[in-house]
Amino acid sequence: MTLGHVVVVVRPGDPGGVMLGDLLGAAGAEVLLTDSVALAAGTALSDPPSTIVLATPATTLVADLRGSLSARQRGVSVVVVVDDAYAADSALADGADSVLIRPVEAERLVEAIDRLS
Repeated sequence: MTLGHVVVVVRPGDPGGVMLGDLLGAAGAEVLLTDSVALAAGTALSDPPSTIVLATPATTLVADLRGSLSARQRGVSVVVVVDDAYAADSALADGADSVLIRPVEAERLVEAIDRLS
């Protein structure tokens, strides 16, 4: 399976974000790593279709991202990688399109993004 669109990985303080970026790049995605939700939203708006992967347990970032009306209007997909079921429920409640609980197999992540595009 090949991802043919932009994937922005937001990884504030999460070293696993680099690994996710490498994995998605190998799957054919154009990847941007950033620590900024604002930069992620801006990039997603400039290069749709795109997916934003939040590689962090800080699920409040989903609400911050979804709070941007323009991002919502453009149909940006948000995939969140979290540590437990409680964080998964929170991320879904805050507007994530898909949530995966660590450990995440490469194929599952690529499939989750591909389903949303």
